[in-house]
Order: sequence, then C-alpha cells, then structure tokens
Amino acid sequence: MTPPITSLPGQDKDQLESLLEGPREIELLDGYKITLRPFTFGSVALAKRLGLEMFSGESDDEEETKEKVEEDLKALENEIEEEEISDEVMQELATFFWMQSQPVPEVLSAVRDGSWELKAEEFAHYIPIHKIAELLGETNRISQMASLAAVDVAPRDGTSDEDAPPN
Repeated sequence: MTPPITSLPGQDKDQLESLLEGPREIELLDGYKITLRPFTFGSVALAKRLGLEMFSGESDDEEETKEKVEEDLKALENEIEEEEISDEVMQELATFFWMQSQPVPEVLSAVRDGSWELKAEEFAHYIPIHKIAELLGETNRISQMASLAAVDVAPRDGTSDEDAPPN
C-alpha cells in the first residue's frame, strides 16, 4: 500500500491541504456567490482571444507588460483602498473573474455575439474592491492545483522519438 502524500516539493502541509480542497465559493455583493473554475487550455485560449495579457502572456512588448502587471499587482496588494491601480488592470481582472466563474456556454455565447465586454462590466459591479485580493489569492491557489496536476512526459533512457509507435 502506498503511503499518503504528506508533502510535495515547495509545499507545506497546510498548502497541500488547501489545494486538495478544490475550488472555493467566494461571496461578493448582495449575497452573490461565485466559484472560480480551474485554469484550463480553454481558459488560456479565451484569455488570448479577449486580450487578457495578465493571464495569457500576450503582448506587443512582453517585458514592458510584465513590468506593468507586476507594478499594478503590487499597487493592488499594497494600496487597494487608495484605488491607485489602473482602470485597464481592473477591467482585465473583472473580465477574468467573469469568464472563470460564469457557465462556460454563457461565456462562449457572449464572446461569439460580442457582448462579453458588457457582461464583464456588469459583473464588475458585484466585486467589492476589498474582495479582489481574495479573488487573486483563489486564482493563484487554483493555478497551483493545475500545476500540481501537470505531468511531464520524459523519454526513457536510451530511447528517442524514432522508437515511438506511429500515430
């Protein structure tokens, strides 16, 4: 019998237990509750399609975007009450939280008919500023869940692609 996993590289026991809980429900305004879906291949494709640079890595100038996002996230974490974060980043976060919490068919329908910006803007009115840090924390946590579930396939010693069966 295999012993239970009690730790993983870079994870303490509390972090591991938190990851095993699965997605959590987060209450926004007026009793409105959401659960963020884990980040998937579809999420990455949709983030690219919607121009969500923070979540897709898409940008004209990758270094400049990375610096701006890091700067905005630091401002968000440290000065959230003073609302010094850019409108662009706030809109991107709201769009990401909308696309990751609403039913997939509804999100895809809004993207197809071009109403996604309006839907994300409406959704943003239910996100209190003080909940953004919690939503970002949950985004990071479900990201870690996906990373832990990832499997790297490595060739066996002494083999090559030529040894692989045909597709």
